[in-house]
Amino acid sequence: MEYFEHRLPCEPTLLVKFRKSIGEDGIERLLAHTIAAAQGMKLVSDKQMQTVVVDTTVQEKAIAHPTDNRLLEVARQKLVDMSKDLNLSLKRTFVEEGKRLSHQAGRYAHARQFNRMRKAIKRQGTIVNKLIAAIERQIAQSAQDIEQFVQNNLDKARRIIAQS
Repeated sequence: MEYFEHRLPCEPTLLVKFRKSIGEDGIERLLAHTIAAAQGMKLVSDKQMQTVVVDTTVQEKAIAHPTDNRLLEVARQKLVDMSKDLNLSLKRTFVEEGKRLSHQAGRYAHARQFNRMRKAIKRQGTIVNKLIAAIERQIAQSAQDIEQFVQNNLDKARRIIAQS
């Protein structure tokens, strides 16, 4: 381009479609021809080809940082799923309240309303404690092999509550 233009030089998906159509082998052949052309024009020497300089582009990942409210919500979900797998009947699973509290805590943190956020997180901890107690009551009546499996999950939930 010789001057600035407000429109894109090509459709954004065109390069992606081109790369997919020629495949990995095609891209390698294209790179080989590019290097051969550069060597033919004496732009790149054989000595420069002995070392490899890699230019990597940093791309942000969609990594969610472990927050207390998310850990507690995941612990609640895992306990409910585990109890379903073991055919344990829970009076309440706190599904709607758990989701609501998780969203609330995130909103309160964003608005810097930390006292309200802590109150929501404390309620989430209470819910997880109630589920732990309900599962332990029912497990006390069942076999030892199930108890060991359940105990690992309950210990993880307790650690999440304790670290807050």
